[in-house]
Amino acid sequence: MPTEQDAPARTTRFSDVCGTTDELKRLLYEEPERIAADPAILRELVTDQLYMLDRMELRLREYQQLRAEVERLHRTLEDIDPPRRPEADQAAAALGPLLEDGQPLGNEESTAIVRYAERIRSVAGHLEQVLRAHMDVALALTESYERARGGRPWPAPGAATEPELPTEQAVPSTWEAWLPREPHRARLVDFLNRSRAYVIWPDSRGEQPLVQFEDGGLMPMSEVRWSDAVRNFYPASQGEPQAQAREYRRAS
Repeated sequence: MPTEQDAPARTTRFSDVCGTTDELKRLLYEEPERIAADPAILRELVTDQLYMLDRMELRLREYQQLRAEVERLHRTLEDIDPPRRPEADQAAAALGPLLEDGQPLGNEESTAIVRYAERIRSVAGHLEQVLRAHMDVALALTESYERARGGRPWPAPGAATEPELPTEQAVPSTWEAWLPREPHRARLVDFLNRSRAYVIWPDSRGEQPLVQFEDGGLMPMSEVRWSDAVRNFYPASQGEPQAQAREYRRAS
């Protein structure tokens, strides 16, 4: 099954389907003559929409794999034998009278003490196996989590989801050669640090990394630009989008 990393790359006009749809509607309403002369413009936007859906579905499959693994691990936990603590408590209760002060310890008493002590040891050995089985499940769950995370800097549970724009210290050195200029740089780093986008590194050294946005858009890192007008990212090679597109966000 292909992953986001090995799926075919396509530079999208926007970072999400919403921005793409806004532009499609703007072109229909504001530039009908242009669309009539070159309908491929709309076809490209629709292709972008479907491509972004494909990218998001690839990510969904990774989460579905995690869900299947969690379900399997839950079944494994259900099959683990419960601890046998009551056996140890019963043995300890039987030992009590034998270990009272002044109690003579003959061969029979000594044999009984050893027998009950061995029962407690058996319970402890079984509990060690139970703990190990739970630890194995926890480790497998951690592996599955890390595989689903895929290196993304997910925030800790309960952490703020909308932090201030990150500082220079938050920027990995491996990004520096490819990040766009300001003010686009800070906006992109913000998305990356909040896992609203992540970096796909190429197999060959020296090739440009791609930025995969959480909503399916894909762009070469150095080309990523931010438009305050449409509140969306776009690739520099395709030019800044028309500000009016944002007006079609809720228009029918």
